[in-house]
Amino acid sequence: MKRTMIVAAIASFSALMAISVAKAQPALSPIEEVQTLDPDKMDFLPRGLVQPKALNSHLMTSELGFLVPEAPGKVLRARYLVLEDGTVGAVEILSSTGLPVLDNAAVAWFKTWRFEPATVVGKVVRIWNKIEVRWPVFK
Repeated sequence: MKRTMIVAAIASFSALMAISVAKAQPALSPIEEVQTLDPDKMDFLPRGLVQPKALNSHLMTSELGFLVPEAPGKVLRARYLVLEDGTVGAVEILSSTGLPVLDNAAVAWFKTWRFEPATVVGKVVRIWNKIEVRWPVFK
């Protein structure tokens, strides 16, 4: 009889401990928020940041310059967001060429880019990057 009571007490104690441990653990979020880094809004970039690495060619063909006679010498400044999957999300034009056809072509070109995503201490992050595109002078 004593042995049965001791076994029952141990089982009750074990059940109580399991319940208290389960309550102490924080609930896990099904989708973890991915951090977005914007160097324009930060004094310092985080330690351990690994910038995105290009996975495809980022060279623009010169065909657009031949199709738009006003293109040579035009400059576009923009920033683009590299997403956690390595694709380019948003593109913001900071300084237009003044030719919508060139601006739109550049935005479409940026969206074809693929990257190995940026990380901070091994955790994938989104990050904004800047670019300046100069259309060459064709003779």
